[in-house]
Amino acid sequence: MRVEDELVLVTDSDTFKVFLVLGTLSLYDRVVVPHQIHGVDPKHFFALIKLRGLSYLEAPVYSVDWDCFVLTQDLFDRIRESKACGLHYECTCGGAYKAPEKYSYCLPAGNFEKSPINCGVLGFASERDKRRYCDFVFEFMRRYSASPLPEQEQAEVYVMMFAEQQLLGYLRKELGVEVLLGHGEDDSQSCLHLWGMKTGFDSDKLQSDRHRNWCRDTMSQHGIKVPKFLDSPGAQALP
Repeated sequence: MRVEDELVLVTDSDTFKVFLVLGTLSLYDRVVVPHQIHGVDPKHFFALIKLRGLSYLEAPVYSVDWDCFVLTQDLFDRIRESKACGLHYECTCGGAYKAPEKYSYCLPAGNFEKSPINCGVLGFASERDKRRYCDFVFEFMRRYSASPLPEQEQAEVYVMMFAEQQLLGYLRKELGVEVLLGHGEDDSQSCLHLWGMKTGFDSDKLQSDRHRNWCRDTMSQHGIKVPKFLDSPGAQALP
């Protein structure tokens, strides 16, 4: 990071209290609990808080998910230097993306590119481009919230993935979105994105301990002070 940069935690009020108890708020320059988005039902969109924060913060702004670890300066520089960016392309055979026509009633008319882009890293250099993406996504969410598909037809986790990642792909050419990984070069050491692996941590202590040790070792290698709670996850129930 550069001297003029701010490290901002975007969260909701309940999670803010957890961070307060853990004593980790000092890691951040600022904490943002963003406003609600009128007309959007959060029960359909599990990552809404992230996009609310993106909308709230002035560009240039770059979001990195909690389960995504940027490990090289080169990747960080590419994030900073891009006009707009996402992490990597998603497979269009996935459940969230293989039938985009079912969401046509939530989208404006137009010929959109079918190229969903993972948003583990998501950034915009200009306020105009960021606003275009956020407004596009929030309008989709409003229309879906007003008339959601039956859950047996579409799992809600897929709806969020479509809203965030398919719609970024739809705007790729218009906004000049740079896809950071997956162009033939060796990306294996530039970042770690847990994504679906997170679900195993709650039920598999060995897997959880292995990842915790990796976090500790990686932070130490980069000269980052390891928070005490990392060595004793779940040792105490939070109030």
